[in-house]
Amino acid sequence: MKKINTRKGKAILLSIILLVLLFVPYSYAGTYYVAASGGGTSWADCTNISTPCTLATANTNAAAGDTVYLRGGTYEIKTNAIIPSNSGSAGNPITFSGYGSETVTIHGASDITGVSSRGIYLNGRNYIKVTKINFSNMSAGLHINNANHNEISYCSFSFRDPWADVFLSGTAKSESTTELYDNVNNLSSYSYRRIYNVTDKSSDGAGGVATLTTIPTTLVGAAWTDKHWDVGDSYQITSTYSYDPAAIDIGGNSTHNWIHHCTMHGYGALSYTGDLGVLFSIGTTTNQPAHELNSNNTVEYNHIYAGGHHVFAVNSGYYNVVRKNYIHHEGWFSDSKYDGFCASQDNGVCGYRVIYSCGSADYVGYTLYEGNAIAYGAQYGGPHPISGGSGAGLVLSNSNNIVRYNSMFGNAMYGLAFYSSLVGITEVGAGNDNRVYNNIFLSNGYNWSSYGVVHEDDTYLVDAWRTGITFGNPSGIAGNVIKNNLFHDSWTVTHKYTQSVYYPDIYAWSDTNLSNNIISNNYTKDNTYLKGFSPFADTNDPLFVAPDITTPLGETVWSNYTLLKPDLSLSVTSPAINQGTYLTSANGAGSSSITLVVADASYFQDGTWGSDLAMATLEADQIAIGTVGNVVRISSINYTTNTITLASPMNWNDGASIWLYKKSDGMQVLDGPAPDFGAHEYIFPPPVIVVTPVVQEFGSISPESKTPPEVFTVTTTGGYLEVDTITPTGTDSSQFIVLNDACSGQIVGPITGGNIATNCTFEAQFAPLTEGEKEANISITSNDPVTPVSNIAVSGTGDLTQPAYISLSPASISFLNVAENRTSTAQTVTITNIGGEALDISDISLSGTDSGLFKKVNDVCTGKSIGKGVSCTFGITFSPKSGGAKTATVTIASNAGNSPNTVALSGNGTSTTIVTSNNSTIPDYTVTNSIAGAPSGYTAQKVVSFNATDVVNTANFSITYPSLPPNPVFYKVNNGWKEIHPVNQTTGITGVTVDGLTISFTVADNSDGDSNPTVGAITDPVVVGTKAANNTRNPNPNTTGDIKSDSGGGCFIATAAYGSSLDPHIKVLRKFRDRYLLTNSLGRVFVSGYYRYSPPVAAFIEKHETVKTAARWTLAPVVYCVEYPLVFAAIVLIMPAGFVLVHRRRKAGESL
Repeated sequence: MKKINTRKGKAILLSIILLVLLFVPYSYAGTYYVAASGGGTSWADCTNISTPCTLATANTNAAAGDTVYLRGGTYEIKTNAIIPSNSGSAGNPITFSGYGSETVTIHGASDITGVSSRGIYLNGRNYIKVTKINFSNMSAGLHINNANHNEISYCSFSFRDPWADVFLSGTAKSESTTELYDNVNNLSSYSYRRIYNVTDKSSDGAGGVATLTTIPTTLVGAAWTDKHWDVGDSYQITSTYSYDPAAIDIGGNSTHNWIHHCTMHGYGALSYTGDLGVLFSIGTTTNQPAHELNSNNTVEYNHIYAGGHHVFAVNSGYYNVVRKNYIHHEGWFSDSKYDGFCASQDNGVCGYRVIYSCGSADYVGYTLYEGNAIAYGAQYGGPHPISGGSGAGLVLSNSNNIVRYNSMFGNAMYGLAFYSSLVGITEVGAGNDNRVYNNIFLSNGYNWSSYGVVHEDDTYLVDAWRTGITFGNPSGIAGNVIKNNLFHDSWTVTHKYTQSVYYPDIYAWSDTNLSNNIISNNYTKDNTYLKGFSPFADTNDPLFVAPDITTPLGETVWSNYTLLKPDLSLSVTSPAINQGTYLTSANGAGSSSITLVVADASYFQDGTWGSDLAMATLEADQIAIGTVGNVVRISSINYTTNTITLASPMNWNDGASIWLYKKSDGMQVLDGPAPDFGAHEYIFPPPVIVVTPVVQEFGSISPESKTPPEVFTVTTTGGYLEVDTITPTGTDSSQFIVLNDACSGQIVGPITGGNIATNCTFEAQFAPLTEGEKEANISITSNDPVTPVSNIAVSGTGDLTQPAYISLSPASISFLNVAENRTSTAQTVTITNIGGEALDISDISLSGTDSGLFKKVNDVCTGKSIGKGVSCTFGITFSPKSGGAKTATVTIASNAGNSPNTVALSGNGTSTTIVTSNNSTIPDYTVTNSIAGAPSGYTAQKVVSFNATDVVNTANFSITYPSLPPNPVFYKVNNGWKEIHPVNQTTGITGVTVDGLTISFTVADNSDGDSNPTVGAITDPVVVGTKAANNTRNPNPNTTGDIKSDSGGGCFIATAAYGSSLDPHIKVLRKFRDRYLLTNSLGRVFVSGYYRYSPPVAAFIEKHETVKTAARWTLAPVVYCVEYPLVFAAIVLIMPAGFVLVHRRRKAGESL
């Protein structure tokens, strides 16, 4: 029998198993149909659209991958409508969907027995998808508990009137402040029902044993009496159902659920004594014993409105996403039944706060609130109307949230508040460390009716709360940042009613609020955040496109999941455009790096927030680093270390500004030099380049000469124009020159702002090389999408009949730091005749206040006749008599068409020393005669302190003194004194030579020869003086500092590795160098090369402990071989023999 290849058989078996695992989840997936009148009980029969099942059958049987279509019609329920027995799986959800375009309504039956109807009940169920179903008259709409990865979309939820299911009605037979008495009906048997006073429009707060809490007399109007129950008052006793935690709730450690494109409204009850019911909540408002974490859920593109106590909340979990929803309060009771209870009262809108999020920082935070409209927080709120907390837009009593690009408008009280504690709830760190930026706060603090009628003077609206943002406590709130927000028309800025003071757009209760939080660069008129006795100036009109926030009943303001009214985007002339600021900055520079450490990473999200089901709709933030065009996507964020990992390598400088460029929906929020204030970035249309003039005729000029420059201006009639290059092109392009280009690499804007102007300029010249007509284009490349290359037609004529014409090079001369009574090296001026005729130079003269300090030398031009294209030269020297700046002018007289010609002269005289460098910039240096801390026996004579910039790795320096003492000793002072000549005690300074009065040396950046930590800059004084007795190791000032000595000079890498030139290992290496390397030519070449190239390596080793350790391990065998050469030689001889012996034994073993 042929033996089966074991490895091949295993591979085949594994492939079969994988195929089974891959396709089994799909093997039983099917499509099923249910109908309101469906009668089929066999699950298999439900696959036929003609024999649909009941919804109950589908709940029992649907499995992973199944799709259940609900046919159109109304499904009456008294319990739970969609309550699947099974879960789906990743990629194979159980789907309940309305069929095609048919309208599916699941209706909760009214039942006076208190039946609680619920639309969707997912307890411990995962991967369930419900879409295109309307739920009406529900007791509760959606319950997700300990359930993950569920998707609810394109559904609507409306809820039953809390007073609708009347169980009993009658008339009060006596007067009482607490009890309802009716001798006709036996009320004692109707416990835990809701009791409603139809006559006075009031109710008990939570249902009781035929009792009713007394209404505070301070709240009653003319139609009210001091009694709750008067003889003859009509009452109703209704069914009740739980309002806790919410009509729509996600709880019990539920994660990655996605609720989108739904409508939810009208839940809860309200009277003068109670405001009950939350419409939508993630987690409950009370502390959880187990601290449940309902994390990574996404709620987006929903219309959520009209709740009882509040509309929406996030009370537990991390990294939830709430974005692009329209969340608000509005009256929802029936006017015909309740005599317009909500609509007719002064406060107009029923309800309380809009979003009310609380909870300990231990189990809630890091919620992204982005792009929401949060509006019409209502004054009425049961027992709360004069407590100051009603009518809010957003209350944050938890931490580390990102609140950005939201619009908060029309709230009866404030738009947003930070709280540090709530009654009955432990708030550890609540209301802290939130990032609130680029939001709109419009017309908050007004008393709005349902029809948009404003009632400003309302006793129950507390002035201190009628503003944009407020801190709910004078202390205990810290770490919040409020930046780039737009405030307009806050009521209490210019009004007062209940109090004698005014309050600003952002109201800090105390100096503690100001010191513990950051309020920066917001669109407010006064940068004052404490209350005042005079009205504050309101902000200038930000010029919104359509800021009307009145919403008459029946008006369409939300359509296709988009808010139509108000339109708070900015008009093109808005003063809020380009006035925002950056969010944070880089800590350290980056070169082709993906690791960006910032001052504060809490402004951004990395695309991992929210449900993984919604990842296709949520993008990681894109940021601009350093410049608004240096854009990159975020890959991940470590909020503890403020480290952002980028999706691609980028370059930036230390301290670079960082802006948000695109937010989570991929929408650009930075267009131009800076972000706009508020929630809507004005995006200009594509740029359209405009250049004037578009044609330029330069005229006639002699060949090999140049015309005067002509100026060209670049503007844009569209958006921001990025100019790339400006170059001559075409046949004669070499005969036209672009100069003084202030456009290439720049941005031209439609409006001014930041460092961007509305135009830029450049110049061009005609420089013919030969005679005849010349034509070319000046080509401008830009980001204009229609005309990426814009051409200016230029022309001119080379004419041999033109007169002489002078070209000077250079046009000015500067002498830097020349010592008193010394003469500088001559600088040369070249005169070239670029005209057509011979150039006759009659005189070259000096003039000006300091002309006597400058001298013309080597003049071969004066009195000469210079032919076309011929040059001559003369020199200028500078001999200052004193320190300071000196100026003069050289004038050249000739027969040139552009005569006279001048050369500007300047120089600086110094009475002491001169510091020069040929590969760095030395903007300044100082010279003194003394310095503290000199070594014992050393006398300093001159101290030269300088700062060099533009250093690339190393810089060469020369210092020339007016005089030097005998046997001068030079030190570099850098966190201690280190001699550099005659003995070099540093590793970072090399090539030290003294030639006459000049010392020259090379310094490695960020080495022990440089105390400036900035890359590219070298700082520290150089001191020259003398030592007592004979402490100099090398009295010859003309030898280099890298000499053989016991100082350790030259052993750069070893000294850096071992930390001291006195280390015994270095003595071993130094002895080997002196005895064996410097005694032969090949060794000396090696040592010379080592001295030349090792200092930068040593400087790097010295700054990194890990590299030091590695270097010591590397050097250890070298030191050992040098110190014990015989032992090393023995090892070298023994090792080959050992290898041979091992090989022979192995070979002998194989032959056995």
